[in-house]
Amino acid sequence: LYYSVANKNKEHLEVFTKNVLQYLSTSKKQPGTYYWNYDSLQLTASRFHSEKLAPLPAGKWSLPKPSLSLQIDKPGPDFYDLVGRRILWMGKLDAGMEEVWIHPYMALRDFEAGIKLKTEDSIRWLRNIRPAVTVSPEFLVREYPVGEGRLKEIYAVSYDKATGVAHYEIEAAEVDFLVVRYASNLRYMWPYSQLATGSMRYGFDKALNAHRISGQEGELNTLVHYSSQPIRETATINPEKQQVAFELSLPLAASRPVNISLLGGEDSPEQLVQQLRRQQVGFDRIFEQSNQYYKKLLDQYVRFETPDSVFNQGYAWALARTDQFVQTTPGIGTALMAGFGTTARGWNGRHRISGRPGYAWYFGRDAQWSAMAINAYGDFATVREQLQTFIRFQDLNGKIYHELTSSGVAHYDASDATPLFITLAAHYLKYSGDTVYIRQIWPSLLKALKFCEETDTDKDGLIENTNVGHGWIEGGPLFGTHTEFYLAGCWSATLEAMAYMSAALGKEANSYQVKAAAVKKTIDRDFWNAEKGYFYNGKYKDGSYMDQSTGFATVPMYLNAVTDRQKSKTVMKKITGSGFSTDWGIRMLEENNPRYKPGSYHAGMVWPLYNGWGSLGAYANGMYKAGFQYIMNSLQVYKSWAPGSIEETLNGEIYKPNGVCSHQCWSETMVVQPAIEGMLGFEPDAVSNSIKLAPVFPWNWEWATIANLRMGASTLGFKMRRANGQTIFSFQTNSSLLLKFSPVFPLGTKIASVQWMGKQIPFVIRQEEDGLKVVLDLPVEAPNPELVIHTSGGMGALPVLTAAVVNQPSTGLKILEETVDASRHRLLVEGRPGREYTVDLYSTAQVVSIKNASLVKRKANLITLRVKMPASGNAYSREEILINY
Repeated sequence: LYYSVANKNKEHLEVFTKNVLQYLSTSKKQPGTYYWNYDSLQLTASRFHSEKLAPLPAGKWSLPKPSLSLQIDKPGPDFYDLVGRRILWMGKLDAGMEEVWIHPYMALRDFEAGIKLKTEDSIRWLRNIRPAVTVSPEFLVREYPVGEGRLKEIYAVSYDKATGVAHYEIEAAEVDFLVVRYASNLRYMWPYSQLATGSMRYGFDKALNAHRISGQEGELNTLVHYSSQPIRETATINPEKQQVAFELSLPLAASRPVNISLLGGEDSPEQLVQQLRRQQVGFDRIFEQSNQYYKKLLDQYVRFETPDSVFNQGYAWALARTDQFVQTTPGIGTALMAGFGTTARGWNGRHRISGRPGYAWYFGRDAQWSAMAINAYGDFATVREQLQTFIRFQDLNGKIYHELTSSGVAHYDASDATPLFITLAAHYLKYSGDTVYIRQIWPSLLKALKFCEETDTDKDGLIENTNVGHGWIEGGPLFGTHTEFYLAGCWSATLEAMAYMSAALGKEANSYQVKAAAVKKTIDRDFWNAEKGYFYNGKYKDGSYMDQSTGFATVPMYLNAVTDRQKSKTVMKKITGSGFSTDWGIRMLEENNPRYKPGSYHAGMVWPLYNGWGSLGAYANGMYKAGFQYIMNSLQVYKSWAPGSIEETLNGEIYKPNGVCSHQCWSETMVVQPAIEGMLGFEPDAVSNSIKLAPVFPWNWEWATIANLRMGASTLGFKMRRANGQTIFSFQTNSSLLLKFSPVFPLGTKIASVQWMGKQIPFVIRQEEDGLKVVLDLPVEAPNPELVIHTSGGMGALPVLTAAVVNQPSTGLKILEETVDASRHRLLVEGRPGREYTVDLYSTAQVVSIKNASLVKRKANLITLRVKMPASGNAYSREEILINY
């Protein structure tokens, strides 16, 4: 071993050497072995000698009103999941459960039920009976018609324990008994193979009235308890699948419901039995705590009440679904997982039996982007836990993991996770004001910064992908640049984050600002394709650039890394066109790009994540219609497939899922974050005790109520009302602060006066692409101050929201440009040739004439026009609409 030569992995070599020497110098008696036993697999039936557990019959469940719910009368094989901090229960809507994971292993799989009717000899499996289904975050209910009555099947999981219950109630005299079957392989999570589980012991424990399964020499354990004694029970081993399957019959009658309760974990078999004894009394009420939790969640964090019920419900679903990704794994901690799905989809890890449940493990950049939304809605404690997990597994050289499996394997193959870690820490500080914690983790932040700086091998001021890891693009035709445009934007934000945190801690900050300014200058100057009007996708090692325009060029815009707003607007206008934007969101590449493939992960699919970035970029550039449109593109997915959830990715050509996970973390958070930071323009600075707020609602919203905007210990809410030439904002707050308030009004609006708490105050008007900002500094001292803005005139188009049709291509209208000049209103629109569309406008003036469109109706200040697109041999055509008032 040579220690004097230059070695970028010197820290790793030194620690490795110390570990070897320590091992050789200590006793060989270790507290435990930390490697798998790959002896021949055995599936062994066992007898148990537990102390008798007194039976506790199941009662009828009186379910409370769910926090949120969706009714599905004709369910198909779409995905559902029930999620607690320690349990992930997944399946298809129409029947059964496919997998339950109690990380780091699969506790149960292939659960289904059937009924034996007194008039029939065979079992009627519930998968052959179409139920009506109710989906909520806290439970799933299926109601099956049985004769003159019905059978109710309810699945519920514990909010904070590794416990779930399948509950059955019957209102039909024809049923003889219930039949249940399921299997268990205790599959330990990828990247370990199916051999890591080792030999398994199983059997029926009569004293507990439960089946027990154990693997890894007692470290992986599943226990399935029944509320009544089985009429019969059998177990069958399948060595090929490395699993044991159980089938049993249980008495079921109107007066005798059934609970089948699942517990699991890495505790010893004896500890799991003790958990059963403690939890048994709560099985009949397992849904109560979860129901209360979700109701409190939706009430205590940022809440919207608006005239748009679809937005209200979709936002609430996205917030609840986001929270479900906060997962706790023993030995790892509490952090955000990336996506939920069963092992039936996606790559199997090259294992005969897959151990990859979607993307249900911990990711770096996924969590960093998603945690910003969690900051935005006010759950600072969760973001702090996430930062702590990053630090716990930070590499010796300062690098942050890209993936961390629940089985404890971390790898560090991404270039963006480390700079985004620093950016998230500053984001957390701005929202929470927690300088004590930032000071505590400062050494980790400096170590991460040092790692980033050392990746700039060519000294051009930019961090690099080369020999560091992929940035956003992990493969495909856009892969292979030395520094991605996306990564350059992340680096600029990282340097500004360091400047902000340094200043907050009383440390030198100017050097970081100087470096950030230099990076921004490089981005504006070197990454811009002046001839074609877009930013290059990346820089090659030889100094040339990848000449590709992409749909996620919006990221550096949101991160304030592009200082030339005209360039940003040029790019955003291109992205809002039909080449990039579908009825369900933004493609990675334009559809006329030769590299575009609608089913390609990094070269054509629509990601709800891109919609969120696009929305944030649009709001940052004053393009408010597009900002709201992209929120709704993603939000409305919750009604299309997995009820209440937003898919990981969608096909770029046809409205259909194209990813591995039907419930993806950043798909949910990229509804929440642009709604709060984009539409509300919420930007707190807890260190200076000031809040920027720039609300811009669709012009037809006459009212809106926003609650629970949080900054440190401060909360702020407001009610907006529009009527009779007045827009009134009534605020509620619990503390004094400076409010930098910039509400947005339609183009052409005349601002007559502004009154703050009854007194006229000065104001500044700033014109944006889609509206006028009234810029105000409001010292908030009283708990309920009121702002009144007197206006006249104004006109503007409403966001075009086209309902995407499952398995159909995009057909919706796009508004490319909108201008208002005195009494003339101009719109440039794009759509399918020969197709008719309607366009909704807001205007207080009387219409004198319309060119290239016709008036459908007018109701008060809302006008509906009809436009027919010109014939064309191209995929899309354009029309200019002129309205004179």
